[in-house]
Amino acid sequence: MKSIDNRWIRSAVTVFVSLFFVSALPWRELRADAISHSEYDCSPLSVTYDQVSSWDTTTQAEFTITNTSEESVEGWILELTFPMEVSTSNIWNAVDLTSENIASDTLIIANPAYNSSIDSGETITFGVILEGTEFAPTAPVNVTLVVEPEEEIIEIPEDNPEEEPVAPDTFSYAIYTASDITISGYQNNIYGDIYSGTNFVFQGSELNVEGTVRTVGYVNASGYITEIDSIEENIEGMDIPDWEEFILDETTDMDVLSSDVFNSQTDIVVNGYYYTEDSIEINSASLSGEAVIVAEEDITINADTITEDTELILYSVNGDITINATEAQIKGILYAPEGKVTVNGNTIEVIGNIVANEFEFNGSILNIAVDEDVVFPTVTPTEIPEITVTDTPVPTETPEATATPTAEATATSTPTPTVTVVPTLTETPTPTVTVTPTPTEVPVDTELDSDLDGIPDYLEEEIGTNPNNPDTDADGLGDYLEIMVGYDPTKADTDDNDISDGDEDLDGDNVSNIVELSIGTELMSQDTDCDGITDGDELYVYCSNPMDSDTDGDGIYDGDELLLGKDPTDPSDGTIRIEQTKEQEFNNEEDPAITSVEVTMELSNVIDRSLKIRDMYNVDVYTTNVAGRVGSPISFECTEEFDMAVVVIHYDETMLGDTREEDLGVLWFDEANGIFVEQYQAVVDTDANTITMELEHFSEYILMDRVQWYASMPKVYTTDSSDSTDEKHFDVFFTINVTTQMTKQERLMAIDCVNSAIQQLEEGDRYLIYVVSHYTAQWIFPSNKDFYTVEDNPTIPENVYREIMYDQYDDRMNINLVAYSSFVQYYTAEDVGNDKLVFLVTDESCENGPVYLPIGDGYSWYAAFIPDTYSSDVVDVVVGMHGGVVFDDCTADGLAEMIFSMERQRVDCFSAEDTDEDGLPDILEEEGMYGLNGQVYYSDPTNADSDGDTLRDGEEMGAMHRVLRIDEDTVQMDRVNLLDVDEVGTSEFSYLESYIPENPNEICFVFGVQSDPSLNDSDDDGISDNVDQNPIVVAGSINYIIYSNDSILEDCASDYANLYEENDMEYRCYLINSYDEFVSFMSTLNRTRTSESEIFSDESFGEKINYSYVNNLVIVTHGGNGSITFGDNLFLDEVYFIVNGYDTLQGIPCDISTIDLQACHLGEEYDGALGHPEYVGKTMAAAFFCTNGVHTVGSVYAWKGASMYLGGYNMLTPLEALSDSDNGYYKFTFDGSLNVSYIGKIVQMTVEY
Repeated sequence: MKSIDNRWIRSAVTVFVSLFFVSALPWRELRADAISHSEYDCSPLSVTYDQVSSWDTTTQAEFTITNTSEESVEGWILELTFPMEVSTSNIWNAVDLTSENIASDTLIIANPAYNSSIDSGETITFGVILEGTEFAPTAPVNVTLVVEPEEEIIEIPEDNPEEEPVAPDTFSYAIYTASDITISGYQNNIYGDIYSGTNFVFQGSELNVEGTVRTVGYVNASGYITEIDSIEENIEGMDIPDWEEFILDETTDMDVLSSDVFNSQTDIVVNGYYYTEDSIEINSASLSGEAVIVAEEDITINADTITEDTELILYSVNGDITINATEAQIKGILYAPEGKVTVNGNTIEVIGNIVANEFEFNGSILNIAVDEDVVFPTVTPTEIPEITVTDTPVPTETPEATATPTAEATATSTPTPTVTVVPTLTETPTPTVTVTPTPTEVPVDTELDSDLDGIPDYLEEEIGTNPNNPDTDADGLGDYLEIMVGYDPTKADTDDNDISDGDEDLDGDNVSNIVELSIGTELMSQDTDCDGITDGDELYVYCSNPMDSDTDGDGIYDGDELLLGKDPTDPSDGTIRIEQTKEQEFNNEEDPAITSVEVTMELSNVIDRSLKIRDMYNVDVYTTNVAGRVGSPISFECTEEFDMAVVVIHYDETMLGDTREEDLGVLWFDEANGIFVEQYQAVVDTDANTITMELEHFSEYILMDRVQWYASMPKVYTTDSSDSTDEKHFDVFFTINVTTQMTKQERLMAIDCVNSAIQQLEEGDRYLIYVVSHYTAQWIFPSNKDFYTVEDNPTIPENVYREIMYDQYDDRMNINLVAYSSFVQYYTAEDVGNDKLVFLVTDESCENGPVYLPIGDGYSWYAAFIPDTYSSDVVDVVVGMHGGVVFDDCTADGLAEMIFSMERQRVDCFSAEDTDEDGLPDILEEEGMYGLNGQVYYSDPTNADSDGDTLRDGEEMGAMHRVLRIDEDTVQMDRVNLLDVDEVGTSEFSYLESYIPENPNEICFVFGVQSDPSLNDSDDDGISDNVDQNPIVVAGSINYIIYSNDSILEDCASDYANLYEENDMEYRCYLINSYDEFVSFMSTLNRTRTSESEIFSDESFGEKINYSYVNNLVIVTHGGNGSITFGDNLFLDEVYFIVNGYDTLQGIPCDISTIDLQACHLGEEYDGALGHPEYVGKTMAAAFFCTNGVHTVGSVYAWKGASMYLGGYNMLTPLEALSDSDNGYYKFTFDGSLNVSYIGKIVQMTVEY
C-alpha cells in the first residue's frame, strides 16, 4: 500500500506500549568479535557479559546479574568500563544513567523501579545495544558496583530578602536550551515557544508546536506529521535566564526535607524543600506532592508514575536532570543551566518550563505547555531557618538502610557525615508524617493500568502478572505482547527449552523476538516489508533493510532483485535488463482454442510485475465480436519500455472448429483509430500448434480465421438507380494447371470439381476452361474462343478433357504470363456485364510453388487446391497480396457448394432517408451496419433510441465512414476527400482501403462503433451505456479499504492492501478522519447510475474509471457501545442512515459482495443506541445491510467482543475471551428488518478474496 506503508510507525506502537525504541539498527552483516564473554565479581553480585550478535560498529549484548550473597539486594548501579569509546542506542530491563560528565568509555547502568530487588541466589538479565565509533564494542574490561555516600543538608543563604525575585510567569518558552534539543517520540505537543542555542532535531511520528521554534543553528523535523506555527533559524544567540533567585525564593517557609523521605520503594510523597551539595536519585513506584529539589550535581528520578497535580521545581546547579517514568504529570520547572535535561517515558506532561544547557526526550507521548496561570509551590514568607554544617559526628543512632534501589554498600569505615540544623528564630521544625487511611472496601477499577502495559490491574491479578511491571518475567517482552502471541508472561522461558522468550524466534525468520522489537520489524511476520526476503536474511545475509521493500531505491523489490541476480543494496543495477519469459494459461470454457501464451523479453524488473497478460473474452466485447475470431482476445500491458518481445500463442487444433490451421492469422487492435490490422509477420507452426510474433509494441491481439475475416465485408449499394437489376450473373474462368507430378487420380479429381461447379451455373451464366501446360508451352483454349453455357455444355467438352488427361506434360508451368491480366483478348464474346470469377485449379506439387500475378480489375479469383496438396507457407501470402483467396476444399462437393452460394442479388440503390432522424439511414438500420470489427449491428429505423438508454442510435454507432467509388481511378472518403485509388493505402484512410467498392457509383458504409444501439448495456457489466465510460469493455470490480488515523489500524489496512497487491486485484485505500468524510464516502456508493452520476468512479490517476460493483468493503476503525469512530463517534442509528437512508434515490443499486467490519464490538447486540428503542437487540453489522434497495450486500463479517491487529492476523483478544467464550469474528445473515443471526464464528479471518 503504498500511502499507508509507514511500517516503522506501526511497529513502534502496535503491541508493546511500555517499550520505546527510537534508534534504527544499521543493516549490515554480522560478524564475530574477539571478546564475546566475560565474568565479573561485584560482590555481593556477580555479573556475566555475553555477546549476542555484532555488526559494523554495533553490538547486541546481554548482562546476567546473580545475587551470590545470603541477603536480598535492593537496588543496583553498575559502572561498566570498556576498552573503547561506547554509547547505548537501546536498553531493556535496565536504565542508562550515563551523563555527559562520565568518561566516554564508561556507562552507568541501573535498575528500573520494577527490577530492583534481587533475592539470594536469584538471577536477572538486561539487554543493551552498544554503539562504538570505529569498531563494534567488546566486553567491558571492568564492571563495578557503585556505592554512593549519604546526602547532607547545607544552608542555602538568602542573599537579598528585600529584593523582589523575577518570576518566569511571562516566559513564553516551553523549552529553552543553550545547545541541542532532541525529541524522539510518537506524539509530541508543545504549547509555547522553543529556543535552541544550536539545533532542534525531531525524529518521531507526530509533532505539533503551537508557537515559534527559534534556533541559532537549524531545525530538522523529520516526523510523519509535523506542524509548527513558525520557524526562525540562524538567529543571534541568547543567554540562559538566571532563575536561581526565583527558585530559592519559592522555598521560603517550606519544610526542609531529609533524605529519608526518598527511601520508600513504593509511594513517595514529598512536600517541602530539599537541598544536597551532591547528586540525588529518587527510586519509587510513584512520586507525588509539592516540592523544590536543589542539587549541586545530578537529579535523577526513577518512578513508574509521577501522579497528577504533582508540583515540582527541579534545579541542578552544575549537573543533569534525568526523569525515567512510565507516566508523569508535572507542574513546575526543570532547570539545569549547566547540564542536560533528559526525559524517558511513555506519557509525559509538563505544565511549565524546561530550561537547560541541553534537552532530550525519548518515549511515546510528550506534552509541554507554558501556562501563565501556573502557581508554583509557595507559602507565606517567614524567616528561613539557618542551616549550618558541622564536621563533628553526632552520637545518635544511624538508621538502618531501607529497601531502596540506591542502597549503598559501605566499603570502608569512613564515618557518615551528620547534619545539624540550628534554628535562628524558632525551634527546628519537626517533619510531619501524614498517614493516609486505607478504605475498608475498594471498588474494582476496571480501567486502572498502573504499568500501562495494556492489561488492567484487576486482570493482571487474576492471571498472576505484576500490575506495576510491564514485563513481569523480565524476558524483554511486555506482558500484553506475551499473552497475545501465546507466551507465559510470568515465566521467562515458557517452553523450558533454556531459551528465554525474548531470545526465541516466534515467526521463524532467524531474528530473535527481542531484536525484532528493538529494530522495529514485525514479530509475527517473517517478511516485514513483504519484499520476498525474510527479515533474517535481509539482516544477516544480504545486508538489506528488512523494513524497506526497496532498500536501494531503484524501483525493484529486494526479493525481485535476487531473482534477477541483482544486488538489493546497489542502485546502479536497477536499469540493467534481463531476458525473462512469462507464460500464462487460458481457461476459456466457451472458446478454448487458445491454451496459453508465452512472452519473452528483456526487462529491468521482474516480468511478472511489469507485464500483465489478460484474457479479454467477453470483457472487451468489441474485440470478442471480431468476425472470424478464434479463442480469447489477448491484452498485453507493460509498465516498462522495451525493444522487442517474442510472443508465442499456443492453440489446441482440436478446438478450432471449422477453421483450418493454415487459415489462422492474427489481428492487432489499433485503438487510436478503432481498426484492426493484420499482423502479417505472425508465423503459424502447424506441427507445434503455435503462432509466433515479434512485437515492438503491445496492444490487444486477436487470433482469427483469415478466410472468415476477409470474407466479412460491408454491403455495397449503388448510387445510380439504373444500375440496379433483380439478379446478377457470372462469367467463370476455370484454369487447370497440370504437371507430370499430378497423378491421374488428381486430374480426374480436378475434372470432377469443375464439372460439379458447371452444373451449379444458372441461365445467363457463361464459362471458359483453360488448360495450362509447360509441354505445350501455350494456353489451350476452346476452338471458338467463346463462352460455353450450361445449357449447351453441362460438363467439360471432350477436347478439353483429353488435354487434361494427356500424360506427357513435364514440370508445372509457372503461370507468369501476362495472360491473366488480359483474358479478354482470348475470347471474342460480347461483354454482357456479368461478374467475372477465375478459379485456378492446381495441386501445388511443384517445390517452389507457382507465381501468381494479378488477374486484373473486375475479376475475383480463387486458388483452388486439390485436397492434401496445399502448402500454406508460400501460397497464403502471395495469393493475398494479389487480391486472391485460397480455396483448399477443391472437391466436387466443395467447389459446387461455393458456386451455389454465390450472392446473386444485385446491389441495391442507396437511399439516405432517415425517418427517426438519428443520423442513420433507414436502409442501413434495417439491413445492417458494418462495424470495423466485422460485426453487423441493427437498430429500429423508427426509433432514434432503439434500446432506451438515452443515447441516440447514431451516437452509439460512432463515426460513419462513407466509401464511394467515383470511377475506375477515384474514390471519395467521408463525402469530401477525393483520392486516387492507388493512394488510399498511404493516406489517413488506409484502414478503409479494403472496403473500396469494385465498380463506379458503388458505395459502402463502415462504422467506428461506440456501443450497441440495440442493447442499453452493451458489455453487460451492470452499467448503462449512457454512464459507462467504456460501454464496450466490462467495468471490473473494486475493493475499498477505509480506515482512521491510528498506527494499529493502519497496520491492519496495510495488510489488506498487501493482500490485494499480491493477488493483482484493483483496490483503493482511503484515510477517513471525520464523520463528514465517512458520510461523503458512503454517499458516493449510494449515488445512482444516471447520466450525471459518478457511481464507483475514481479519478486518482487523472481519468474517471467506473466499476460495476464493490468486491470487498473493508472498514478498519475503533468501535464499541453501538458506535464506530472516524474522528467523531458514529452511532448505530447514524450509520444506518448514512448507509441505507437514501431511499429517495432511483436507479440500479450499488452491489457489494462482502463488507468486512474490522472493529471491536460491531457484532454485539445493543440495548438501544442513543436511546432509540427500535434498535434494541440490533447490531452495528445490521446497519450495513440493505433494507431499501440502495445496496445489495452479499455477506457481512464483524467482531463480537474485542479484536486486535498484529502482524497481519485478525485475532480474538484472549484476555476478554477468558470471561466471554462468545467473543469472535462472525459471519451474519439478515432477515430484512435489522435483525441478524450469527451463522459462523471465525477465529481467524476466512473470507475468500
